[in-house]
Amino acid sequence: GPSTGAIYVFKEISLNSIMNSEAKFTIAPNPNQGELSIDLDQVYDSINISIYNSLGQRVQQKNFDKTSYIHLKLNIPTGVYFMQITTDQGNKKTLRMIRN
Repeated sequence: GPSTGAIYVFKEISLNSIMNSEAKFTIAPNPNQGELSIDLDQVYDSINISIYNSLGQRVQQKNFDKTSYIHLKLNIPTGVYFMQITTDQGNKKTLRMIRN
């Protein structure tokens, strides 16, 4: 009946939210000296890395294919930045990053 449908829908939603929150991205070292590594915890077909300054301006962007681990050189002055990692699966995470 209708109640089973409601339960099914509820299960679908909770499964999706669990999957999205499971994207574990870690960046190290942080603070860094202009080079850092990003561990994506699993292989993605495509990744976009965008770095924004404290004013919200994008200062660097790079795309990577079929990888779970990224080594990134930062061509940016010292300061506090926000790194947005977006995957082909729609996972998106913003991490605060300090460039010394």
